[in-house]
Amino acid sequence: MCTFVKQNLKNMNKLSPVVKYLLFVNILFFVLKFAYSYFYPSNDLGRILGLFFFQSPNFNPYQIVTHIFMHANFFHLLFNMFALVSFGSMVEESLGSKRFFIYYFICGMGAVLLHTGVQYFEFGNMMGDYAAFTSHPTYDAFANFSDTYYAGSRQDPAIQNLMTNWYKFPNDVQLIAQAKSFVKDIYEIKINVPTVGASGAIFGVLMAFGYLFPDVKLFLMLIPVPIKAKYAVWLYAGMELMLGINNSPTDNVAHFAHLGGLLIGLI
Repeated sequence: MCTFVKQNLKNMNKLSPVVKYLLFVNILFFVLKFAYSYFYPSNDLGRILGLFFFQSPNFNPYQIVTHIFMHANFFHLLFNMFALVSFGSMVEESLGSKRFFIYYFICGMGAVLLHTGVQYFEFGNMMGDYAAFTSHPTYDAFANFSDTYYAGSRQDPAIQNLMTNWYKFPNDVQLIAQAKSFVKDIYEIKINVPTVGASGAIFGVLMAFGYLFPDVKLFLMLIPVPIKAKYAVWLYAGMELMLGINNSPTDNVAHFAHLGGLLIGLI
C-alpha cells in the first residue's frame, strides 16, 4: 500500500466511533478549562486535573487518567487532535473499537510510567542538591543549583544581585537566608509543574499506524519529500530521544512521555 496520505484523506476523514468520542472529550475538557478560569480566576483546572509528580503535595491518583484529556493551550490541543484524526480512525478500523480504546489508554499509561521514572531520577538529584544546600549553604552550591534547575537564573536581576553581594560578603546571614528562600522557591516550582496532554497516547497511535500501514507515505514538517510511515515513526522516536537526553532547561515538553507511548505501543 504505497500511496500518499492525501490520497487516503477520504478514509481518514471518516471518524471512527472511539476517535470521535476522544475528540469530543478532549475538546470538552479544553472548553471546561477556560470556563473554570472564567468563574474561578484564581484557580487553574490544569493544576487540578494535570499530572503532578507523585511526591508533590498536589498529586492525586485520578490525575493519572485526567491529565490525558488536558492541554496547555489551543495549539497543543490542535496538534494532538489533528494527529488523532489523521491516524486514529485507520488504526481503529484495523484493531476494532474495543481493542483501540484499550490500546490508546495503555499507551497513555506507558507514557506516565516512563515520564515518572525519568522525573524520579531528575528530581532525586534535585532533592539531594536541595538537602545539601539547605544543610550547608555556600555561594558555589547556590550558583550550581540555580544554573541547573532555573533556566532564567542568569537573567534574573534578583538572583544576580544576590550573588554579587554574597560574593563580597560570604558570611552575611541575611544573604544566606535570602539564598535559601530562592532555592526553596526554585525547588517547589520545579516539583509542582503539572504534565498535561494526550501526546503519549497519540504517539502510541502513531506507532500503531506505522506498524499496520508501514508503506503509507507521510509529509512531515521541515522535510520536503514524503516518507514512509515506518521510517517516520522511528524518525520521530529519534528526535524525541535526542531532545529528552539534551534536557534543555527551557524545554517544557515531556519527551520521555512521548517515548513511553511509542515504546508501549510497539510492545
